[in-house]
Amino acid sequence: MGRPTAITAPVQKMFVKPKVPGTTVRQVDRDMQPLPQEGAWVVASNFWQLRLLNDDVVETEPPAEIISDEKASASAASKE
Repeated sequence: MGRPTAITAPVQKMFVKPKVPGTTVRQVDRDMQPLPQEGAWVVASNFWQLRLLNDDVVETEPPAEIISDEKASASAASKE
């Protein structure tokens, strides 16, 4: 009998940015780099849920240029 395989759930992500412009919110999953003022995709972890509850960040839609960059990356990856 083989080892049971682990069942992994898809990673949930969200786009967040600092609630108050000009404030620094550190990203624990990226070596404490500051969250860009325009926002970034992050894993919906307990850390980021707490940042939302504390009003440090807001969940928002990514800017149009980020969405178009993601679509271009996805189409390039599908061609490989």
